[in-house]
Amino acid sequence: MSAEAKRSLEACENGVNQMIAISKANQEKVDYYNNTEIPEFNRKQEEWKIRGNDRRRDQDNWRKRYEDEKNKLSGEEEVKSCGGIWTNEGCSGGWRKIEDRHCGALNAQRQSVCRRNDDEVERIARERVGPRPGDFNEMEPQRPSPPEQNNSNINISCCANITQIIASQVNDSTINQANDCMSNLRQGYDNAVVKEQEEGKRKEEEETKRKEEEEERKRKEEERKSLMKKLGVGGFIILCSCALLFIVISLSFGFSSGGEETDMEYASSTYSTPTYVSVPTSIPTSVPTSVPPPPYSETSNENSGFFGGLF
Repeated sequence: MSAEAKRSLEACENGVNQMIAISKANQEKVDYYNNTEIPEFNRKQEEWKIRGNDRRRDQDNWRKRYEDEKNKLSGEEEVKSCGGIWTNEGCSGGWRKIEDRHCGALNAQRQSVCRRNDDEVERIARERVGPRPGDFNEMEPQRPSPPEQNNSNINISCCANITQIIASQVNDSTINQANDCMSNLRQGYDNAVVKEQEEGKRKEEEETKRKEEEEERKRKEEERKSLMKKLGVGGFIILCSCALLFIVISLSFGFSSGGEETDMEYASSTYSTPTYVSVPTSIPTSVPTSVPPPPYSETSNENSGFFGGLF
């Protein structure tokens, strides 16, 4: 497997893993926003609305009681004197005259019908119902901003459909496609590794077999050389034995044919012409299993002398 293929697989795995990690981190932010921050915001906003409604209801209740008091106070009447010099105050002190009763007559029955003026009515009404509740000025809770996601560019070098993608745009479909591409690339890489291992194992077995055959060939060659050496020594011994035997036989035939001659004639005839024996230079490939006996002769048997007695 080439180093380039391994680097491609590692680059693909790094890109896909980076995409998955960033996508997971972004999704965790979104989940926290949707499941924690938004519910918390909704809770606070609901409480704010409740407080505002309570305050407005209190104001409405106060206003109703205030108006009721005002109406009540405005309708109340008191009869007072018409007023005069050194006598009665009449409708003074926050009162107003609404009717005269014999005020022009000079008698003790002069009267004035009085009612409280507006300022007096409001003053008393406020005293009775208490201060008005203040306006609800509490700020409304602000909706939290969406989480800031990682928008890094991710390079995917092993997938034709996904070459470059923004991390925040990754979804389940994108991840599934990238995983499929990475799985196919990893499967191809694994198959190539297995094939390479099998090829290496096959070559190793072939090399082992070749070495064994070479050792066997050398062993047989050594055995052949040893055998040839042994055959050479044995052949030489056999050759020498055959040559010696041949000389002995030849001499035996010579003594047998000249038994009646004198010693001088025997010596002269025997040593005057030397006999040369031709020794073969090549090693015989076959060794005779038996040597033919010399021809039988009664004369040679009787007159062969020393050598004749031997044979």
